[in-house]
Amino acid sequence: MAVQSWEERLAAANAAAATNTDTSTPHKKPKGFFREWGDAILFAVIAATLIRWATFEAYTIPTPSMEHSLLVGDYLFVSKLHYGPRTPQTPLQVPLTHQTLWGFNVKSYSDAIQLPSYRLPGFSEVKRNDVVVFNVPFEDMHPADLRTNYIKRCVAVAGDVLEIKNLQVYVNGKPAVDPPQSQNRYFLQVNEPVRDKVFQEQGISDFNSPTGVPQPQMTQMGPAYVVDATPQTAEFFKKQSFIKGVVLDQAPAGQGRPRYFPITPITRTARRPLRRSQNLEQGQLRPATVAQGRPDGAAHSGKHAHLPENHHALRAQ
Repeated sequence: MAVQSWEERLAAANAAAATNTDTSTPHKKPKGFFREWGDAILFAVIAATLIRWATFEAYTIPTPSMEHSLLVGDYLFVSKLHYGPRTPQTPLQVPLTHQTLWGFNVKSYSDAIQLPSYRLPGFSEVKRNDVVVFNVPFEDMHPADLRTNYIKRCVAVAGDVLEIKNLQVYVNGKPAVDPPQSQNRYFLQVNEPVRDKVFQEQGISDFNSPTGVPQPQMTQMGPAYVVDATPQTAEFFKKQSFIKGVVLDQAPAGQGRPRYFPITPITRTARRPLRRSQNLEQGQLRPATVAQGRPDGAAHSGKHAHLPENHHALRAQ
């Protein structure tokens, strides 16, 4: 019997491996184009939904209540980790939507199933002068977790005494710090129409107007423009020849406005002392705690949608 050298044995082993066909494991069929893209889109939607629920969410400022701190159209990300994310209450919802489908006035959710809502731990609490995003408590046509989002400034927390006197917010008897460029509401009595360019140059806008700036109105004092402006801007208009008078919108203390809650003596510029206590129901503000503040947001405050269940704050819309 001939003895094979190691070179011959290695060559024979390679030849046997090349001719050996293993039929026990079938070859994997590669994914098709649409299957591959479908899996990628599904993963992206799931990941985006989890990030949006548990970490942060993008918002666009829709109204001018926070001008000039935040402007209409500003794009911002809001952290949900600080106050703790809230578990979803409405599971039957089209992912990445809020209330309606994009481009359609059709509900994007079904409230057939409503789950109990729990607050996960956060690493912070709402402090005075924090700007917070929350769900409005009075919107009963939507579930609590799908109500309209508001962004306001929190000026009082649990145990504080809030008071508004002569346009100034007081917390625990001390004047609150006004944000830069705080605005009040004025009536501009005019001798002639004011050009839109004048309002634009002074940073005055009215997003309820088709032109984006205030339009003349017939008031008790005659033709006038109703504007939200800083005291410095009001002084500018007082010096203009086309302005007959600048009147601050300041209602007398004790003159109530029925559209505000509670139905007690309360105005835009004055409010009796209000102690903030635990007057919440299922983590939402009751209407009895709503008070009116300054139009620039200095006296706006809120129960954040992501507050811990035992934390309470005051919202003035």
